Amino acid sequence: MNDTRAPMSSPDTVESYQFPVSFAQQRLWFLDQLEGPSGVYNVKLPVRLRGALDVVRLQQAVDARVARLESLRTSLVERDGEPVQRIVSAARVDIQHLDMTGIDALVIRDRVAAVS
Repeated sequence: MNDTRAPMSSPDTVESYQFPVSFAQQRLWFLDQLEGPSGVYNVKLPVRLRGALDVVRLQQAVDARVARLESLRTSLVERDGEPVQRIVSAARVDIQHLDMTGIDALVIRDRVAAVS
């Protein structure tokens, strides 16, 4: 089996590798080049939780999921005018926590819409 991984230098000494893109990824990259950056493929999902929230444990759970799934640590970058996948060995997704205890439902809806 040929190893097509090419190490890529990265700030913060996080290892990263480059791989060829799939046809679907190439199509997305092309559309991004044609139309410019868009958040259309990023899904923001506000979640209403009731009761006590352990923010530290929630962050640990998200960190564990990101560590497990390469797709959550993959981005498309350009090399020699062509897209390649860049997969980093570590990444962090910071949780945005808004405490809306005691706030009117209409105000909550407006605030969630503002950050979504």
